[in-house]
Amino acid sequence: ACSERNEQMARFLEWALEYYQVDALMYPPMNQPPPPLGTSSPGFATYSFLSAMSGMPAIVFQTGFTSDGLPLGMTLLSHSWSEARLIRYAYAYQSRFNYRRPPPSAPPLQ
Repeated sequence: ACSERNEQMARFLEWALEYYQVDALMYPPMNQPPPPLGTSSPGFATYSFLSAMSGMPAIVFQTGFTSDGLPLGMTLLSHSWSEARLIRYAYAYQSRFNYRRPPPSAPPLQ
């Protein structure tokens, strides 16, 4: 039953990409900011199940920071065998906006 559900999810996502004539779906990787280390948060969920259940490729990339300084990201999911396209899109976005900041604890790169 699980593999049948996974195949249905993949067929639906492939259909949606074709029907709406888009190269990828973009969505947030989580439904809220992550809880502090060592704690849990009720209702905390990730949306990685779309890729995990369908077997379709997805990539998460940084899109900025919260007002508290936490990194924000987005997920791109696309057709089967489209990993190269997703990497190009994520690279183009990050190259254009350059949000990455090394953590304060990381030494400078040499």
